Amino acid sequence: MTWRHLGLLGLLGLLVAATPAPPAGQGIELAHLNETYTDLDADLAPIQEGPLSVRLSSPSHRLTLHRNRLVLTPSADGDPDAWVGAEFEGAGDLVADLEGGTMATQLQDHVVVPRQTVQLRGKVRVARDAESYRLHVLEAPPSVPVRIRSGLVGRCVAVCRGLGLLAVVDCGRLERALSTVQVPIRSDQAILRLPKAQLSSTARAYLDRFVRP
Repeated sequence: MTWRHLGLLGLLGLLVAATPAPPAGQGIELAHLNETYTDLDADLAPIQEGPLSVRLSSPSHRLTLHRNRLVLTPSADGDPDAWVGAEFEGAGDLVADLEGGTMATQLQDHVVVPRQTVQLRGKVRVARDAESYRLHVLEAPPSVPVRIRSGLVGRCVAVCRGLGLLAVVDCGRLERALSTVQVPIRSDQAILRLPKAQLSSTARAYLDRFVRP
């Protein structure tokens, strides 16, 4: 995995729980992260509905980060709280492996990630060396919700309705779970490295305020 991929995953790794927006007019944009990423190494959380299990994967995709904002605020323990806003969209291929009872099948289709914004909160530790800043994630969510559109959703729901003749399943709940997938965050691996050469003087001065002694 390249540093470009780690940059986007690290940014998402700062997210923890939905909160009100941070104070207006504060924070910095990490402009060098605003680009298109391909084939990110991010597994999707499996979905279980009654006896039906659905495992989603995206072997090929492109995700464009249009803009982002990082806001840090002091906290009593010395490590700042972090608000992250990220606006993105994408497209690619989607594969669903379905299992239920004696049934097992695989479906494939195109997927679109419509343009959307997540605005969430976390906690980080800011470190600095001669060449870069490092934001170590101290708190993170189990996953980040991402809305998708794909014909695969309707096909999976059709399989669910077929199983509904034999078992108690909520196909409407399955449809909602497939329309907003949960992208797991591996917080133990989430370190966002920010090379000083790619940051403005304003961004460097902002991060300097939160470097742990």
